[in-house]
Order: sequence, then C-alpha cells, then structure tokens
Amino acid sequence: MQELKFRYVYKHKTTSEIKFRFLTLKEIENCKFPVEYISYYYGFEFGIISKDLFTDKKDKEGMDIYEGDIIECECEKDLGSNSYYHHIVEFVKGKLYPFISYSKNLISYKIIGNKHENRDTHSLALLDNMIDGEQI
Repeated sequence: MQELKFRYVYKHKTTSEIKFRFLTLKEIENCKFPVEYISYYYGFEFGIISKDLFTDKKDKEGMDIYEGDIIECECEKDLGSNSYYHHIVEFVKGKLYPFISYSKNLISYKIIGNKHENRDTHSLALLDNMIDGEQI
C-alpha cells in the first residue's frame, strides 16, 4: 500500500503569500507537525487554504503530482503528431483526472504550476478541463 502524502497550502491573510508544507499521514498522526499551529512555523497571519492529496504519480521530471497541480499533458494524435493540453489534477467521481481521460494516448505530463500560485495558468487549465463542452 502506498504511503499517503499531503501538501498543506497556507496563505498569508494580508499579503496573499503562499507557503507549502509536505507531510505523510504517519507524520500527521505522530504529531511531528501540528498542522493547526502553523503560526509556530510561519507566523500568526497564515491560514490553511488547502490539503492536497498526493496522486502516487510523478511527472516526466520526477516531481510528485498532487491534487491542484496544473499539468501539461502530451498526447499522441493520428499521423504521428502530438497535442498538448493543460489540466488541473483532481479526483472526479472517484477517479483521478486527467489521467483517466488520456490513458490510451498519453505520452507524458509535466507540472507547470498549481491552482494556488498560478492564477493565469489556472484559467488556461480550466478551459482545457472540458469534455464535450461540459465543465468536469
């Protein structure tokens, strides 16, 4: 069984600065990092805005992929050409998207940002997160 890992995302209340903390479930259960007491590490002005689950996948550069990451998918098309799509990694109806959508023709994927820090890339990814004209 894979070890569960999480990316805790914190945001400064006035400056909107984003900070990350990566923890395993074992570390959380053993209280090695009291996630509710982030002020001890970053100051009183930071609050948790997200807890992103590790997908058990790595991108083509070996980086761990978490929910909320924005990835660029390279997919094989007919006649040997490739297409590139941007997607936000998320669980949809119990399945990991976008990996389920491209299972047959997915060549590679790489992290290009995350929805917390990259709002412009996030908007682009939202446009690609469409199946048959419907937002998933």
